[in-house]
Amino acid sequence: SVLRTTLGFLDAKRAELTNPTIHQPAYDDDTAALARSSITCEVDDLSSMVARVRLGARAYAGQGVFGAASNLDPLNLALASIHTDLYSTLCRVELGLGLGVTEVHGRHIKRLKAKRKKEKLAASKVAQQESKKKELKKTSAGGMGGTASATAMSATGTVGAPGSNTQTMVAGGLANEALAYCQHTESVMLTECRKNSYQRALLQIEMASARLDDLVELEALLTDTVELLKEAKQKEDELLVHVEMMQSDDYSTPVKGRTPPAPIMISRSPNSITLAVQPFKLHGSHNSKVAPIHHIKLYGKPSGAGTDVSLNNTDFPGTGVAIMYDEKTCASSPIT
Repeated sequence: SVLRTTLGFLDAKRAELTNPTIHQPAYDDDTAALARSSITCEVDDLSSMVARVRLGARAYAGQGVFGAASNLDPLNLALASIHTDLYSTLCRVELGLGLGVTEVHGRHIKRLKAKRKKEKLAASKVAQQESKKKELKKTSAGGMGGTASATAMSATGTVGAPGSNTQTMVAGGLANEALAYCQHTESVMLTECRKNSYQRALLQIEMASARLDDLVELEALLTDTVELLKEAKQKEDELLVHVEMMQSDDYSTPVKGRTPPAPIMISRSPNSITLAVQPFKLHGSHNSKVAPIHHIKLYGKPSGAGTDVSLNNTDFPGTGVAIMYDEKTCASSPIT
C-alpha cells in the first residue's frame, strides 16, 4: 500500500513537471522541451545545443524552460530513476507475497489430503475387519466359498494398503505442483500493466528471477522482455515526431486547406494527454464568400479500434468541445 501510494505521488509530480498549463510556455522551444520530457528521459543533440544557448537566459545549466522549472531534464531523470526502483520493488514484494500465500494454501491442501487419506484408510481397515468376520463365518461352514472370499479379501487389502501405487502417484502430483512463483499473482500484475510496455518489462524481469531452474522458460521470458523494450522505444520515437514538428522552421506557418490537419501532442501523463491544434487557415478565408474559422473541435478514440476517427468519437473528456480559434494568430488553447 505504501509503495503504491508513493508511485501515485511520483506520477502526479512528473505530470506537473511537464504540464503546459502550469508552465505556460511562451516559445516553441519551451513547448518542445515539455513535450519531449513527457515522452522520454533521453536528451537529444538538438536539446543539448539549445541548452548552451539558454545558459545566458537565466536557465539553470541550460536545462528546461526559460525562467521556470529550469532544472526540468535532470529532475525528471532523477524522478524516473526513483520511479523505476520503486516499481521494481513493488513487483518483488507482490510476487513474494503471492508466492507466500500459495505456499500456505498448498500446505493446507496437503494436510487436508493427508487427513482424507487417513480417514479412507481407517474406513478401509474397518471394512476389512467386517469382511474378515463374515469370511470366518463362511469358512466355518466350509466349501469353495471360503477360498473365493479369501482371494477377494486379499485383493481388497492390496488396493488400500499403505505404500501402494495409488498413494505414490498422489504424492508425486503434490510434488509437481510446488512452483517457485504464483501464477495468479503474475497474471493479475500483468493485467495491471495494460499497454505500458516499460512496466510490463520491469515486471517480467522480476518474474524471471523465479525461473532460474527452468532455462527454456527463462530464455523465452527474457526474449519477450527485450521485445517489449524495443516496442516501448518505437512508441517513443513515433511520439517524438510531434516534437520534431514543433522544432521545425515552418511549424508556425499556417497550413492552408479545407480540412484542419491532425492535432499534435504537447504533453502526456499516466492518465491524460494534452493536444494543440496546428496553425491552420481555411483556403479562401479572405474571400467574402468563405466565413472565417470561429472554433475547432477535436475527436479521438483508442488506437487500433477499427476505422478512422469520426464525429461520433466523443467518449474521452474534452473531445467534441468547441475550442475558440484566433483567425489572426492561427492559435488556440491546448486541450487536455
